[in-house]
Amino acid sequence: MKWLHFLLNRKLIVCLAVALILFVGGYGLTKLHLELMPKVTLDGGVSTLYAGSTSTLELEGIAENLERRVSLLDHVETYTSTTSEGMIEFQVMFEEGKGGIAFPNFEQTVQQLQVEYPQIEDHMTYEWSLGGTDSYFLDLYGEDIDALSQKALQVIKPRFEALPEAGVVTVMGVTEREVTIYWDEQTLRENGTDPIAISQRIQEENVNEVLGSVELNGEQAQIRWQQGFTKEDDIKTLTVMTNDGQKELQDLVTFSFAREGDRVPTAWRNGDADYISIFISPSSQETDVSLAAAAREELKSIQDENILGDAILEEQVAVGDFITRSIEDVSTNVLIGGLLSILIMLLFLKNIKATAIISLSIPTSILLTFALMWYLDYSINMVTLIGLGLGIGIMIDASIVILESIVRNLQDGLPLRNAVVRGTKEVSSAVIACVLTTIVVFIPIGMISGDLGQIFVVLGAVIVISLVSSVLISFTLIPVLADRWLTKPLRKKTEEPRLIRGYGSVIEWVSKKVWRSIAVIGLFFAIFAGSLFLLTAIPTGLMPDVYDRQAEVVVMLEPGVSRDERENVADAIHEKLQTVEDVDHYMVLLFGSNTLYSFINMTPESEATMTQSEVNETILDRLEELQDSYPVVQVGSAMDAGGVSEDISLTVKGDSIETLINVAEEVIEELEAYPALRNIRHSMESNQQVLQVELNESEIEGAAIVPSNIRQSISMLFARQPVGLMKDGSDDVAIYLEREEKIETLEQLRQVEWLTPEGMKPISDFVQFEEVTAPLQITRVDGDRVLSVSAEFLGEDLGSIRTFMEEVIASVDVPAGYELELSGQLEQQGEAFTELFIVLVLAIFLVFLVMAIQFNSLLQPIIVMSVIPLTFTGVLLGLFLLQKELNMLSGIGMVILIGVILNNAILLITRINQLREVGVTSEAALIQAGKDRLRPIFMTTFTTAAGMLPLALATGGASTYQSPLAIVIISGLLFGTGITLILIPAIYSVVDKSIVRIKGLKRRGSKMDEKEQATV
Repeated sequence: MKWLHFLLNRKLIVCLAVALILFVGGYGLTKLHLELMPKVTLDGGVSTLYAGSTSTLELEGIAENLERRVSLLDHVETYTSTTSEGMIEFQVMFEEGKGGIAFPNFEQTVQQLQVEYPQIEDHMTYEWSLGGTDSYFLDLYGEDIDALSQKALQVIKPRFEALPEAGVVTVMGVTEREVTIYWDEQTLRENGTDPIAISQRIQEENVNEVLGSVELNGEQAQIRWQQGFTKEDDIKTLTVMTNDGQKELQDLVTFSFAREGDRVPTAWRNGDADYISIFISPSSQETDVSLAAAAREELKSIQDENILGDAILEEQVAVGDFITRSIEDVSTNVLIGGLLSILIMLLFLKNIKATAIISLSIPTSILLTFALMWYLDYSINMVTLIGLGLGIGIMIDASIVILESIVRNLQDGLPLRNAVVRGTKEVSSAVIACVLTTIVVFIPIGMISGDLGQIFVVLGAVIVISLVSSVLISFTLIPVLADRWLTKPLRKKTEEPRLIRGYGSVIEWVSKKVWRSIAVIGLFFAIFAGSLFLLTAIPTGLMPDVYDRQAEVVVMLEPGVSRDERENVADAIHEKLQTVEDVDHYMVLLFGSNTLYSFINMTPESEATMTQSEVNETILDRLEELQDSYPVVQVGSAMDAGGVSEDISLTVKGDSIETLINVAEEVIEELEAYPALRNIRHSMESNQQVLQVELNESEIEGAAIVPSNIRQSISMLFARQPVGLMKDGSDDVAIYLEREEKIETLEQLRQVEWLTPEGMKPISDFVQFEEVTAPLQITRVDGDRVLSVSAEFLGEDLGSIRTFMEEVIASVDVPAGYELELSGQLEQQGEAFTELFIVLVLAIFLVFLVMAIQFNSLLQPIIVMSVIPLTFTGVLLGLFLLQKELNMLSGIGMVILIGVILNNAILLITRINQLREVGVTSEAALIQAGKDRLRPIFMTTFTTAAGMLPLALATGGASTYQSPLAIVIISGLLFGTGITLILIPAIYSVVDKSIVRIKGLKRRGSKMDEKEQATV
């Protein structure tokens, strides 16, 4: 080990390198951003298209058109559209890693669709992401809505938009100015014009566009046409051709210059509609934490300037605060874990200097990890800190093994320099093998798809970085400090401690007789087989919730509800939330025409009377009571992409709506037999009466009428049609065209007359109206109609309900051409667990590969890996006793555990091989190796467990992510270590004696062959 002699002779190199690490790591730590989760851009997009009162069936046709266009785009994997009256929800998933390329094309496709269909009044399109969403929320109230709107748009929004830390500032609930042009059918008919002509005339004159460009002074200059409306008189004095020549528009129609908020309230605070909600997202280069600090300072400036009058502007939610609290909690747990690990080392080593050497390696390794994280542009977030917390428990293992080996050689009487070199050399191959086996288990994690995969890749990367950092420190700093500080001879070993003597006696008894070794092996694997029955008693799930004393609830209304009905439901939500004890304040927002979203702040944890899960359950129970008296279809927790989160979901795919409903009703009948399911429903159970327009082809041809004009004319009888924008200073004022007298009955509609070449004729001459029943909501997946059967699950174990659902699918008679399958969380759980199983198998194979190369043997890696099944027994016991979920996080904990638990077996096998190489017999090598490695195995096991213990016992919002990982590793490690110390010697003894016996038989056979040949 020439490199080690070089470092020991030139300790200054190591000291300077450590100083550089401390400086760069400390500087990098100040540059790392604080975030709740890693900024992960998901490969998907969502677009919500708003279409006034357009029917579901008509919008389904528009959705089909959008589907055809999206299906032709590159990198599109799947797409789903959900249509209800006045709204289309369109979701698209792109090929993995292609979201950034594909999303702009998807957004452009939606924009083109809006241009072509006048029914689409507006749309909101955004890319799925775990970062960059709204994270700072403000409440504005205290005055009437008009005054609040003016202050929100003219004062508050510009102030926050000017902040470098702020990205998009969204204001909801404001009343914006608008112009409504009311036309009367009789007046327009007398003047020889119609609303279509007026709409076209407005759009012709209200133009602001670039017509082309010419060369001017050596550069290209644009030719702009700017003749758009800038004031109300521009619209009023617009001339329109009539029977009597040109007339001003004000002579033909009436005008209303009002605010749209006077018509439709869209936000309520504690039941008050005079309220505006302001959402702010961080800019691309900033985080939620930096945004919260800057926005809070700007809020104080606005309040101090007293420019809002009686209006009250106050902070509602700052996600940055929750992030800071969560990171502080995890950081504290990491620090406590490090201190516990140091205490464990002191108890084992009983030497302050030796403990101090390893203790110094911890902050050095951590700062080196931070330096590498800064270089890789990672942030400090819940995932990276959990990775660091898990890494601390593992990162000192290499240092412990090397230092313990040095100390043992010193206690055997070797000179200090010889003890340092020999001790490092003895365990170097074992340390490298241990680290490699731990690192390779993270390679398959990248195979997990979606956002979970990206999050786990970050987690694995941080652990790998911390391990690499720790190995570099253990092979450089530890020997150098040991050579420098362990100047006095340590207390020599007099007699073996009782524990080591007792362990040696056990190994001697087990390895002396083959039948004893086989009995021990059989007993352990019988324990493993029995532990598999615990799987039915352990709750399962996908991912845990993050509790931050906040709740987001969606209340879905029946499509087509009136303004009064929406307001009544908003008032009822207010009354229900007031009765929940731990609810502090809340807001209710209107999205689309039938979705009410409520953001609820709870009392702080110090003042809480219920846990957050209990508050969540109480809120949902109270709001579900609204279904008995109000047009409420569904109540549930909000999902990231909008809508309601359902625990249980089945989908029926096919063409006929009637057949889909029949299958769904049969499924619901089966589900009602399961007591833990509630609120069972299907997506097409709400219907509406629809008047389907049927054309009279002969009359239309005789009157020389174009069918598209008929469609547009009927639409203008009912629709409030947007016809442009008026630019008033910096404000955009919407212009609408609307019929003055409302059509309320079918008879009124039939009596409407059209101007034809043959004179005025009633609409009933050209079209008939067929009464049909249509669902209020239609969902399509990849172009096929899909009906969803959903339910809420009152239990905690998704595994048990999954089995029942699969039995339901098998029992329902599904017609040919139709499909019935799991969806929602159950589908995601099945796919995730399948991927996790593949990751586990690949991790085991990669570990085997590394050890086979390291040991140059196929048998020894198998011996080492025999502890894996028994380790999983420890995991199942831990989850069962603590009743923790078996979910994706605990599954990733198992993957990490594979790399960690094998380290003990590798240390043991490596020492056995070293002793066998110098001629020690098999039984003596097993006993001596066990004695030599017992202390480092116990030290690494208990320091790893101690380092992770605070994460396992953590409370607070981030604990649901820390705890499963730590519990799995601690329980599996402690149980697996105890098994390793007995199982490995037993299996090694059996294998070794079997090999000796086989070789003996071969030698005996060859001697007999020689005798036979000699006789011949």
